[in-house]
Amino acid sequence: MAEENEDGQEKTEEPSQRKIEKAKEDGKVLSSKEMFVFTNISMGLVLMFAFFLVARQYLFEWADLFVFDSDTKLDDLYNIKSNYALWYYLKVSLLFGTPIFLVTLGTQIAVGGINFAPKAMSFKGSKLNPIKGFKNIISMKSLVELGKSILKVCLLMGTATYVIYLYLPTIIRISDGNLNSAL
Repeated sequence: MAEENEDGQEKTEEPSQRKIEKAKEDGKVLSSKEMFVFTNISMGLVLMFAFFLVARQYLFEWADLFVFDSDTKLDDLYNIKSNYALWYYLKVSLLFGTPIFLVTLGTQIAVGGINFAPKAMSFKGSKLNPIKGFKNIISMKSLVELGKSILKVCLLMGTATYVIYLYLPTIIRISDGNLNSAL
């Protein structure tokens, strides 16, 4: 446990060069969950706004999956639509997945750097011990993380419930108007 100075601050010593080298050999790098969450959510929001630039094209491509030509044989239809759906899925996945991957990689480089350590990538049979795994699940740290997650979900549900409650009269009466007023 860290000792305290007269002014109440913890006394910590700087790590030695050997400790830093050993941490690199073990594949331990600095990372921040909060930084990853912030950058990935920010990139997700940017992608959502950018999606509106190409949304029309992708929605028409999606709609083409449900258009069946009369001259296409029923036996060939499954193969044609399956291939088309696969390419559509890959295209959309790359459109969203590549920027998120690059932001995640960039965040790790900015926070703690990247270190490819063979020791960290090697198989460790001791990590498959179910008793130790169960102890990790029930540890105080994991219970605190569970509590934080439950509070976050409750906050989001409460906010969503409040917003829906505010707009519920409008949502219920949306079918009474014409298409332009509903949009």
